[in-house]
Amino acid sequence: MSKRSNNKIYDFGDLQSQDDVRREFIANLSHELKTPIFNIQSYILTLLDGVDDENTKNEYLKKANRNVRRMIRLVRDMDVLAHLESSKLVLNKEGYNLTEQIDDVLEQVSDRIHDLNIKVIHDYDTSITRIAFADPERMEQVFLNLVSNAIKYSKPDFKDRLIKFKIEEFDNFFLISIEDNGIGIAKNDIQRIFERFFRADRSRSVKGKLGSSGLGLAIAKHIIEAHGMVIRVTSNLGIGTTFSITIAKP
Repeated sequence: MSKRSNNKIYDFGDLQSQDDVRREFIANLSHELKTPIFNIQSYILTLLDGVDDENTKNEYLKKANRNVRRMIRLVRDMDVLAHLESSKLVLNKEGYNLTEQIDDVLEQVSDRIHDLNIKVIHDYDTSITRIAFADPERMEQVFLNLVSNAIKYSKPDFKDRLIKFKIEEFDNFFLISIEDNGIGIAKNDIQRIFERFFRADRSRSVKGKLGSSGLGLAIAKHIIEAHGMVIRVTSNLGIGTTFSITIAKP
């Protein structure tokens, strides 16, 4: 249904759709903020009631601090996404070592990989230096978000978990694939996987998840597209997911 007013045509179907998206976004943002806030409040109230044991005090303070960091990540990611969506993000492109960057990202999440018994496979020669041309700080963010997603949605049991990196080289760009054998994504969810706060199945992620903001894949997509490059995802439910991105050469 549409209505003409002052030479403008308003499509109420589109307006309703936009309103639904807005409400869903606000609801998701509210949830992401309320969870750490309530956790912090709980720890502070417990400490105010009086905790004699120093180890318990330190544990509550550490847990409160983790939730503060979670909120900081959310605010930071929202700021990055706002700049990306408004095309105000400045990319500082330069030539840098792509192979080394992947190693650095894996080192950042090495504790989680070890704790969850995930095997990392490098389907490329790790001794070869590969020079990419992009904003290294932003690309590190992309890789960290994609690897964190693979860890978060790894198989529910501890058996045979893996993440595989593959680098293919073409004349003007690299094609990097990050494959996991995790829970996979339902076909109906594939089209929404890069939306803000969208999670294909929150309940099936592994315990001890990374405390993500729910914006990681949306940010990754915007960063890749801001570089004029491409990101793709293929997945089979119960089998695994593969994210593929292109990065330019100098």
